[in-house]
Amino acid sequence: MILNKESILNIFQNNNLGKIIETDFGKAIETDNYNAFLLSCLTETGYVTNKSYGLNFYGLLKVFNSAYKYSLIAGIYNNQGNIEFKFNPNNIIKKYPFIIEGKKKIILPIEFENEKEFREILAKIYENDQNHLDYLILRIDTSKKGFGLENLLEYFCSEFFKSKNFLTETQVPISHGSGVPDICAFSNIVSDKGINIIELSMITAFKKEFNLAKKNIIFQNNVGEAKALSSIDVTKRLKKYLNTKLFDKSFTLYPDDKKESFYRKEKKNLFFINENYDFSYLDLDTNVSSDETIKNEYLKWFMNYLKFYLFSNLTNDQLKSFLDINKIRYNDIKKFIEKICQIDIDNLVNDYVR
Repeated sequence: MILNKESILNIFQNNNLGKIIETDFGKAIETDNYNAFLLSCLTETGYVTNKSYGLNFYGLLKVFNSAYKYSLIAGIYNNQGNIEFKFNPNNIIKKYPFIIEGKKKIILPIEFENEKEFREILAKIYENDQNHLDYLILRIDTSKKGFGLENLLEYFCSEFFKSKNFLTETQVPISHGSGVPDICAFSNIVSDKGINIIELSMITAFKKEFNLAKKNIIFQNNVGEAKALSSIDVTKRLKKYLNTKLFDKSFTLYPDDKKESFYRKEKKNLFFINENYDFSYLDLDTNVSSDETIKNEYLKWFMNYLKFYLFSNLTNDQLKSFLDINKIRYNDIKKFIEKICQIDIDNLVNDYVR
């Protein structure tokens, strides 16, 4: 199956990610504000705010870019020497309130061959619909191999694992030398339902209710690599991730079932979309590649990592109050990081999120 406009519409609807509707600009997907924003953070799907480009937040809801380390990057937090939020959801929605206005948003998949054609479509929506801010454009660039849809495949896989109550993350920080995995699926150690890590920062902005609490369960983490064309092999990349000894198992993400029989024969793990547009998963590899000591050290860092997402539910005013109460100077990033790491995750949820 090729990921194109028709198949994408059916995939969204078949997997309960929205429903197909008719618009003046063609068939689209109707979804709620929360999931539209999440899509704009995990892919390059953007709101129609002008005639030239869609406004998306892809890659902005990040905290660190390397495991074990606590060096804030430009993303949710500012990294310019002062302790403040930059692109946390509260700040984003304060600047762009239309994100939560109204009840529904419209995801419009658009196929195009070049940027000129793409801008013409944007301009048509912007100029002809007074509710253009309710539209998000899902880019399908037919000039690229796989149409540039690997991050959409990652999003689909994340939603699949969320439906199985996993904690997920895309574009995962491990280390500069080991690369950036496209997706990880972790044991859900903080929530009563499946959730992508960036959603931990969206709770107060969208007034969501999660039963958040630290759970003492066996921590498992699986790593995946996505390709929008099933003809591309990912074995070497997955082996590189497994060589870190951080991950228990690995899996491949393909948009179709062309390699299903091969993966069954080789007893390998595979996420794919079948001919009925349903998410499917082969869980066949019983080998565990992680080292217990290394994984336990990673888990300590990972729990702290989650705290920085949860803490970002505050506003900048609330953050300033926190710094004052704890006698932390606005430029003492080291002391701030140490303080967040010291807070028990249950106390952090009860004191700063609920």
